[in-house]
Amino acid sequence: MKIKSKSEKKRAEKKEAAQAKKQQKKIEAKAQANFVGELMPVVGYNADYDVFVMEDGTILDILGIHAKNLMSAAESEITYDIMCWDKLLKTFAADLTIICFNFPTDTAQQQAYLSRKIEKQKNPLLRDILLQKAAELEWISQNRKEREFAICFYSRNLDDYRKNYLQIYSQLSSPAAPLCRKLSGEKKKQIIYNLYNKNCAI
Repeated sequence: MKIKSKSEKKRAEKKEAAQAKKQQKKIEAKAQANFVGELMPVVGYNADYDVFVMEDGTILDILGIHAKNLMSAAESEITYDIMCWDKLLKTFAADLTIICFNFPTDTAQQQAYLSRKIEKQKNPLLRDILLQKAAELEWISQNRKEREFAICFYSRNLDDYRKNYLQIYSQLSSPAAPLCRKLSGEKKKQIIYNLYNKNCAI
């Protein structure tokens, strides 16, 4: 029988506590779902296009914005970005808005990588170091927030949506320096939930 070290036991306890906290958040979210649904104008979700449907049939979609450190960016890069945004805002006829929000720092990939390393590591000293690093990543994911930005744009119908989406994505997604990115359906739902539940953490 394998005996767990103190660091492993501590990590297991933290993991159980985090899972319990996450489960509690899901229960609270379900309890609020009906109430929120009565107040917000979003009444449906089109899974084929990963877009939201409003009360009046308007289509709402969300694209993520790539944030940049302007202090370290080259002047030519900043000028190009300004030109792209300026062109979009001058030529885009439909309604759009830029929103910002705080999301928990995502360390899932790093944690998965360290978990594989820990399983293969036989040296006790190195194993303890890896366990400490894994615990740090768990703490970051639970306690640190990242400022993110996104574009919300509206379309009268699906045909109009396709045209608007193509215009935004083509003008802001240059291969050399993309300014926007696609978001998963789950991430979009989290953003909508956050917009209509300001006092709830994701």
